[in-house]
Amino acid sequence: GPAFGTTITPFGLATVAGLAVGDTVAELRAVYPSAVINADDELSGPSFVLDDGLFGFLTGVADTDTIIAFQAGAGCGE
Repeated sequence: GPAFGTTITPFGLATVAGLAVGDTVAELRAVYPSAVINADDELSGPSFVLDDGLFGFLTGVADTDTIIAFQAGAGCGE
């Protein structure tokens, strides 16, 4: 299956706090209050960054939008 999106295969990747693909931005904010939520920019869509170096992408920045992917480590060009 696809490696990103609201349905991924294998499903089940989650943070230590239990946050997973498909969870809402409201859940992200509740579990990680220090998360930085970024709106669309010219390089990527809406995203988030956690203190521990984990980041990911969102369908939007409203509380009802969802997490569509997680990433960790340095990105290309960094």
